[in-house]
Amino acid sequence: MFAQAQRFHAQSLAAKMALRANEHNVGYMPMKGSTTRSSKVNRNTKPNLVEAFFIKRDLAPDHPDVVASVRFRPANQWPEGLPGFRQTMVRYCDVMESLAKSLMP
Repeated sequence: MFAQAQRFHAQSLAAKMALRANEHNVGYMPMKGSTTRSSKVNRNTKPNLVEAFFIKRDLAPDHPDVVASVRFRPANQWPEGLPGFRQTMVRYCDVMESLAKSLMP
């Protein structure tokens, strides 16, 4: 997982920006691409100094939720030219889901 994340982030900014996060929060978020505002005491205006690549459960483009554009149920955006990236990410998510379910009563 860490090796795949490193491969993704080692790409050019242009390649990553081609996958910019969409309205479903799926895709690439560049450094300074968001600002966390969670305090009622302090109005934070400084952008986050992180970059991220967000995916959700891997749904097919013809899945009914994808077709209907159901909020937060999109098809993922996947980079081209990174063999094994998608498979590793999907497998990791499947394993984490299985772990989470095993911890639930």
